[in-house]
Amino acid sequence: MPDAIAGHDHILLMQLLQRKPQSQSSSHQLRPHPPPSSRVKAPSHSSPSPTLAAIAATAGVSKSTVSRALRGHAAIPAATVLRLTKVAQALGYRRSPLVGEVMRRIRGRGHFRGLAPVAYLTFDATPQAWRRQHTFMRFFDGARARAMQLGLQVEPFWMNEPGLTPQRAADIFEARGIEALLVGPTTGWARVPELEWARFCAVKVGTPLPGLPLPCACHHHFQGMTLLLAELARRGYRRPGLVLRDYQEAKTGGAWSAPLLRHQQQLASADRVPPLWLKDLSAGVFARWFKRHRPDVVIGQGNELPAWLEDLGRRVPADTGFADLDCCSPDRAGINQHSPAIGAAAVDLLLGRLLAHERGLPATGSIFMVEGTWADGPTVRAAPRG
Repeated sequence: MPDAIAGHDHILLMQLLQRKPQSQSSSHQLRPHPPPSSRVKAPSHSSPSPTLAAIAATAGVSKSTVSRALRGHAAIPAATVLRLTKVAQALGYRRSPLVGEVMRRIRGRGHFRGLAPVAYLTFDATPQAWRRQHTFMRFFDGARARAMQLGLQVEPFWMNEPGLTPQRAADIFEARGIEALLVGPTTGWARVPELEWARFCAVKVGTPLPGLPLPCACHHHFQGMTLLLAELARRGYRRPGLVLRDYQEAKTGGAWSAPLLRHQQQLASADRVPPLWLKDLSAGVFARWFKRHRPDVVIGQGNELPAWLEDLGRRVPADTGFADLDCCSPDRAGINQHSPAIGAAAVDLLLGRLLAHERGLPATGSIFMVEGTWADGPTVRAAPRG
């Protein structure tokens, strides 16, 4: 979490994270209904509020002093509070209602009396399409569970609603008191979503988007593949073959294939199976690749690959193994990406930005990676004893 969470706020936040979340009643998905223009007019902000670090640098004090002064902490002299408040106001500082409410709950005792809203942006062709992706749902479930611990309510918001413009979406968020956004993953090739980012605090979930330098929580794909290859080698596999859709390879920046290519340098040249990158799902292309190269274990994602192996008369794992790069089921072997932990990490990053009063797009992106672990299953050979 960013170091702008200073002093007592950091301690209180850590204490809160140890609390068990309350049970949550069913809730509906946020839908983009425009606010009545006669009653609500959302403000427009041309630039994000300055960070605590910027205020501290201007005033020549520490970030913890700024944080306490802006909260009116009794340990800070009244003259210092007044001076730092004037500096903050001159720099365009705006106190976040959401942050104030979260910190009030963190410092308080007992149960939360309500949940502050966070929008989870989805971008598929229909409002519910993302829910059919197990990984996407696990991201969301992890984010929602962590958010509840912090007094936040995460709800989906479909950004492909017909007629929804970036201006209208931003106005809807502000009219509903939503200043925190989680940018969810997309199926297939991703495009950079358009939004008035300077008005909001946002974090990406899944994989980074080129051109959108938001902090991002994702799986450590390079580490996951490296671990998977080591486990397969320990089970005696010598000809691993990787099958991916082309957008999967692109989204991870080659982090799936790079460990494989490095691993293959340790193999005999005859055992180096070239990866297969599919533009579209095609049993025919897969069959031609498999018959030509004869991998002893297929590495990939999805239900199609084991089925295609069976169509070719290959028994799994007796004849050919299968290792899943996103293993979410006990009937598969592969890498558990810990998608709920990724969703939770995204919420932690989001709260860190909120407490640091960061809005808009940073100058450079940053990535928080969650390591995967090996998940044993019946689709590969048993590990040797001892």
